[in-house]
Amino acid sequence: MARKWNLPFLLLPLVLGIPLVRGSNPLPLVVNTWPFKNATEAGMVVIHKTGHTAAGTSTNGLKFKIPGRVGDSPIPGAGAYADDMAGAAAATGDGDTLLRFLPSYQAVEYMRGGDDPARACQKVISRIQKYYPKFFGAVICANVTGSYGAACNRLPTFTQFSFMVYNSLHNQAIEEKVDCM
Repeated sequence: MARKWNLPFLLLPLVLGIPLVRGSNPLPLVVNTWPFKNATEAGMVVIHKTGHTAAGTSTNGLKFKIPGRVGDSPIPGAGAYADDMAGAAAATGDGDTLLRFLPSYQAVEYMRGGDDPARACQKVISRIQKYYPKFFGAVICANVTGSYGAACNRLPTFTQFSFMVYNSLHNQAIEEKVDCM
């Protein structure tokens, strides 16, 4: 069952009333992370029908933050990254780990190199796992053609990641899930 999905009001004009077919035009596409019950953070990527991209994240900034550190959300490439030539990505999880790897930037670069979004997300998670096998995190991304994907790091208490995809043909966001790796 899909959870209620709250879009930031500034993004609503970009996504209403234009049909989307997964993996093909016409666009826009909106992919949103809201993976955890009672979550206070979210990430979103948007691909507009003109091919423009946007990505953003929010955070509570407290649970995992090291005192004195700026959170990962405002750092380009850590929390979110977008490039009109390749796509957009957003990450959620342990911000101190995400800051070290710039997963959103890296996912977009993998897509630029030809990887589909799901594979780009998997490669980002694998890259982090080599150094921090027990990190808590997930990545979503979408390319400029409308394909999208997600990946997450498997932990004993985190085995599946839920994310929302806006599809105006259904008049609501649809929940999708991926098994963590």
